[in-house]
Amino acid sequence: MPRRSELRWQTRFGSWVHDFGVSNLVQELQRVGEPISQKGVYAWMSGDGRPNYERALVLTRISGGRVRLEDIARHRHEVRGRGQETTRP
Repeated sequence: MPRRSELRWQTRFGSWVHDFGVSNLVQELQRVGEPISQKGVYAWMSGDGRPNYERALVLTRISGGRVRLEDIARHRHEVRGRGQETTRP
């Protein structure tokens, strides 16, 4: 079974981010008015965070349809694994 650090690039969303490039994604999000740091993108990739709905919509547009909202939402669960996702009170 791949380690968590490897899984982040194997999901549909992670694979797209990898191919697009984290730096390029940060620049493109800045260009369209959705600034984020590289650290923020890596937090998404590791499953420690996820884009909010509005930013996820922007990501689907940037991807040209390669990534869907469902892929973005599913990524965190796939990377963290079942039963490991924490919920906020």
